[in-house]
Order: sequence, then C-alpha cells, then structure tokens
Amino acid sequence: MNYAGKVLTAGDILDMELEEIVWISKPFFAEGTLSEIEARAESLKSWASILLGICIATGRKWFNYFEVKQGNFLFLDNEANENEIKRRLNIVMNGMNLTKKEIEQVRANFHYWNPGKFLNDEAFLNEVRKYIKKHNISLVVVDSFREFTSHNENDSGECSIFFNSIKKVMKETKAGFVFIHHQGKESLNNKRHRLDASRGSSQIIGAMRSVLKFQPKDNNRIEVEHIKSNLTKKEQPFIVECTWTGELPGEDAKHGLTMEYNETAEVKREKYQKTKAEACADRIKEYIEFNDSFTTNEIRNKVCDDFTYSTTTNALNDLIDLGYIKTDVKGVYKKC
Repeated sequence: MNYAGKVLTAGDILDMELEEIVWISKPFFAEGTLSEIEARAESLKSWASILLGICIATGRKWFNYFEVKQGNFLFLDNEANENEIKRRLNIVMNGMNLTKKEIEQVRANFHYWNPGKFLNDEAFLNEVRKYIKKHNISLVVVDSFREFTSHNENDSGECSIFFNSIKKVMKETKAGFVFIHHQGKESLNNKRHRLDASRGSSQIIGAMRSVLKFQPKDNNRIEVEHIKSNLTKKEQPFIVECTWTGELPGEDAKHGLTMEYNETAEVKREKYQKTKAEACADRIKEYIEFNDSFTTNEIRNKVCDDFTYSTTTNALNDLIDLGYIKTDVKGVYKKC
C-alpha cells in the first residue's frame, strides 16, 4: 500500500511491514538512501569511489574488507573527464589484479557520465532517472555535490528542495546516491564538531543516512571515520593503506594502486586490552571453582599478579556483568 502524503495513526505504522534494508556495502551504503563521503582535497576520495564502483561491478570487497553486493554502478563526474577517469580506472584495476572475467564485468557494469549539467535541472535529473532504470543502477556516486548543483549550498531551503527531488528518484528506482563533498576551509584549522566540518548548510548532513569522513594521515594512509549512521551501528574508525606500484602515478597505465583496510592504533589497543581482560577473567574463573569468596587484593597478588591493575579491574567487572561473581562489600567478591 502506498502511504505517501497520508496521515497515519500509530496503529497504521505498527501494522506496516518493514522494508528490509538492501545493503550495497554494509554498513555504509544501501539502496534507496542518501550517503556522503566528505574530505578535504587530496584525500583520495574520488579514487576510493572508483574502487567502490569496480567492487560493485565485480562483487569484490571494498578495501578488501567490506562486503559488496554485485550490480551496476554509475559515476557522475563533473570534476574530471573521460581521459582522467580512464587513467584512474587503469591504475586501480592494475592494483587489484583483476581476472579476465572481472575486467569484462567492469567494462559492462561500471558506467561513467561527465554531463556538465546540474542535478537541480529537472530535465537532466529526469535523464538520470531514466538511465538508472534502464541500466538497473544500484548505486550512483556524484563527484561532487558542488559541481552538480547550481543553488547556494548555504541555503537550507534550496538544499532541502534539491534532496527531496533526489529522494523521489531514489524511491522510484531504488538506487542509492553517494555525494562526494568537501570540508569547509575553516574546519581544517579549527576543532569543529565532526558533523559540522563539511561545507554548506547543515541540511546537507541532515539529509544523509550515512556519512564517511576521509582524513589523510600521511602520503600512504587515510583515516576513515563513520561519523553518521541512521541505518545501523557505526563502523569503528579505520585506516586505508594506499600502496602505489611503480613510480608515482602519471600517464603510464601500468601503474597500480591498492587501497586496503587496516585497523587504527586505537582499535588495535582496545582489542588488545579486551583480549588481556578475557585472559585474566579466565584465570579468575578457574580460581573461583575452588574458592567461594575472595578479595580484590587476593586476585591481584595471587591469581593475576602478571596483569595490570586496570586489566584485573576490567576482568572482575566483566565477570560481575556475566553473572559469575557478585559483590556487596567493596573489594570482597562471592561466587554466584
């Protein structure tokens, strides 16, 4: 049943069948939703988008880590041109060592359009809608938001009208849209809220269901932060390791680029601490098999003397949460 434009009671809403989220690449991009990749210049966001398109065309994992649903991909690009996209496609494909079958899939499923027109032009947006339907496009990447809009990006009203028109296209076609967007100049030097760093009206971020922020760490590493997610739990920050094969990228199509997932130092440290706490907790569980009660000092001095103070505390708290032990008096524990 079509509920568009109708006033619903809570009963109507609760009786509705939930539409399952169709992920293109979980937890970032889904069919029929708006997403954004934001970054300052030289953050390899366009390269990462081309890689995403190749992964959608072939079914490979994005950054060799995140699952991708195979389908058709459209790259709308008003920043570069056909020569530049050919060079970049060759470089990324070389870095992926694609099979002959995968190369043919890219040739057929990766669509590129350099229209020199604006998406807030109703006639052109209708052309895009027809193309998406005809070629069964699952994801559209727009490079960039500024290059495809003629309205004032600081005007919340105009931004709202623009995204409502995009949503109509998404509702009809089920395609997802990802807008590449630039950070504001002042955000490069000021510590602003993560959702307040992108350029233009807050309505831009407000319209997005998922936002990825790319931040260069050095010449070969990009930190990616999932700063907004209305669809599922946010992914932890991660590093994209970028490796250029051959000399620095130029006109030679034999150059290659690999972009692969790696954990941040903070995530690695957190996992390490969790692993240490689990090991400490296992030792305490062995101890309480023969001891119904004990003290904190007893555990620290006899059982977990080779673990740090904080690790032992975390292990004891975990065992309380899991129902193995309880405490009524500070520093004294009993087996449950």
